[in-house]
Amino acid sequence: AVAAKPESPEASAPAEAAAGANPVEESVAIAAEDQVVEKAIELTLKVRLPSNDIREGGKKLQALAVLSKPSDSVILWSLESSAPAGTNIGSIDAKGLYTSPANITAKLDIKIVATLANDQTITDKQPLIVNPEEVIFVGCTKGNIQFPITADVFSLASGTAKLPDFSKMTKSDTVCLDKFDIPLQSWELGFPGAPELQEWFALSSKAKIILPSAGVYVFKTYSDDGSIVYIDSAKVVDNDGTHSATSKESLPATYTQGKHDIKLDWYQGPRTHIALQLFWKVPGSDKFVIVPSTAFSAN
Repeated sequence: AVAAKPESPEASAPAEAAAGANPVEESVAIAAEDQVVEKAIELTLKVRLPSNDIREGGKKLQALAVLSKPSDSVILWSLESSAPAGTNIGSIDAKGLYTSPANITAKLDIKIVATLANDQTITDKQPLIVNPEEVIFVGCTKGNIQFPITADVFSLASGTAKLPDFSKMTKSDTVCLDKFDIPLQSWELGFPGAPELQEWFALSSKAKIILPSAGVYVFKTYSDDGSIVYIDSAKVVDNDGTHSATSKESLPATYTQGKHDIKLDWYQGPRTHIALQLFWKVPGSDKFVIVPSTAFSAN
């Protein structure tokens, strides 16, 4: 074996020079990079809404303006709509709080607009649908602050006599509700993403239910056709089967105050009438009332 020669100082000098950093050149390079990054971050504005649907009746929705970088400029809020002149499309205040009109006769399509006061070329808008009270379902991907109940829609085989095993099925659509309050009525509308489903369909819906106090509760469904209610995964109401509008209530049970999981499955057999209402009897009361929309949460 031949021993390797040690490197001479002259040979190692270029390597050391290459490895060493010039502090002046390095600081100039960093400054240049910072300028490029700063220049690349342009000021932009995005409007965010907690929901793209809201009901009539003076309901509130808080819009949010998100800037790409800090700015001292004031945000100007406004509304746009193609509705006929004189139509009440609601109002929005200086902080982006929208209030829906008291009454409407049909769906309203509006846009919530945010604009930077000192540069009005910087603006953004988001669509919002104002729904009349009679609208039952809205299209969605999951529940939100306005319509917190998520319901997967399934097509059923003609002649289905009870609720199916949804885990073995593929959904046709997803809709959202703000409460379970569908009185007995004719049904020919279908769903936002599946208008052809007017009979032989099912909904599997989930949300959180907020119990106002600890104590004994009784739940009841009034449905056409079958319905089943689960609280914290326990079946509490079994109103299953093909039948005309029928009520069925749970046994009294004690619950803690606060949020609990609720699942309500329901199906519609032959046309043309549907019904689905969820009632509760709260601690200290002897009367059933519709569970209000304020008692549901998406999470």
